[in-house]
Amino acid sequence: MNDISISTDRSLNRIKLITIPLALILFFFALTLTERVQQNETLTLTFQIISGLFFLLYLGLLIATGRQPYRASIKIILVKAHYVQMIMHLCIFYYWGKYWPQVYDQAILILAQLLFVHILDVLFRWYRRETWVLGFGRFPIIFSTNLFLWFKDDWFYYQFLMIGFGMLAKEIFTWKLNDRKVHIFNPSAISLAVASLFLIITNSTEISWGSEISNSLAIPPYMYILIFTLGLIVQYLFNVTLVTLATAVTLLAAGAIYYQITGVYFFYTSDIPIAVFLGLHLLVTDPVTSPKTNFGRILFGVLYALSVMILFEVLDAFGAPTFYDKLLSVPLLNISIQILDRFARKIDFNKYLKVFSQLNPNQLNLIHMAIWIIIFISWYSTGRIGENHPGRQSNFWEQACDQGRRNGCKNLFNLIAIECEKGNALACAKLGSLYRRGRGVERNDQHAYALVDQACTMGFQEACDHLHEYLPEENQ
Repeated sequence: MNDISISTDRSLNRIKLITIPLALILFFFALTLTERVQQNETLTLTFQIISGLFFLLYLGLLIATGRQPYRASIKIILVKAHYVQMIMHLCIFYYWGKYWPQVYDQAILILAQLLFVHILDVLFRWYRRETWVLGFGRFPIIFSTNLFLWFKDDWFYYQFLMIGFGMLAKEIFTWKLNDRKVHIFNPSAISLAVASLFLIITNSTEISWGSEISNSLAIPPYMYILIFTLGLIVQYLFNVTLVTLATAVTLLAAGAIYYQITGVYFFYTSDIPIAVFLGLHLLVTDPVTSPKTNFGRILFGVLYALSVMILFEVLDAFGAPTFYDKLLSVPLLNISIQILDRFARKIDFNKYLKVFSQLNPNQLNLIHMAIWIIIFISWYSTGRIGENHPGRQSNFWEQACDQGRRNGCKNLFNLIAIECEKGNALACAKLGSLYRRGRGVERNDQHAYALVDQACTMGFQEACDHLHEYLPEENQ
């Protein structure tokens, strides 16, 4: 299945030069009038300002091309990697949105981002007298970014800045690989990493949906199976299985070693968190920005897994949200791919594994896929995924807390706090008890009473029966 070129360098007359960008800009402005955008004043203003800026850039294009006659050109190319990834992303959005309505509520804003990058690109290309390539290339960038991070409506202008930076980085940071000029960084990964650093440094994670996205991905049942299945399609078509396989095996192996040493789980509610599982399938497997040699791909996956675990610890130690762990290291790994490939070629494992040296890349990839399928099925059959994971049970962490195991009390507090936020009255009562006893959190009698009172209001009778015991002394 090869890439499809529908047309090449088709010249357009001045009327089409005028109408194509204008139509896109008017479409973008029309979104300003939708109910979704109108419901927030700042969001509406953001769309209006961007529409105005686009129109000024458009006028500048007309003036520049009018002074120096220019016949714009357009090339329509459908690249397999682009439209396959786009379909995979859409499947995840559709299924995820059935269980978390915020995803569907975001649809118009995702469409706006798609229009945003297309308008930027056409204006930029035609201003520079270049051919505008039209296809699905920008869709995976936008979709991949929105699988991991959105800004809330009052700060959505940051979303456009983030997307714009990713597209700019794609143009500026390039190198030659196999005599082809290609971008160094995965555009969505570099924009996500920079945005993550900004949110961490400014301590402003709350202006984004990042934490909610990471947690809500685990809500739909069988999400691991969906991501795994979609990942198999990408792996079969683009021979990137080793990146996913090496990452997953390293995470599972390192997690098992950690459990043997500490008696608790590293990622406390899952062997591999669902957002990390998504990342190792659809974020780090970009064929352009990952190694080309098999051993290079293995090293790439191992390094990604270790970086996720190290960043998880570092972020947790500094009190920053840990969901950034899967986003921060990808650009650095993108820079390393030539070094990894050079090292892999020096090792030349084929001379040690002669039986595999006789196989072509597609045959080898099928073997890698078979290994990954066996590992996933074995892992899934143990019940170590989703709600059945022992780390999701408060009893496990209560015991770990009592035994003084590493992060036992803190993870117990975090687990129960999440359940309380979901409206679980028993969890709110337990959370009040933790605040009262100072387990996993600094003691706070006022919070303890408020939480038990909340559990009572939610209909948990036992909380009502013991509410008087939680009344702070100064209020008695």
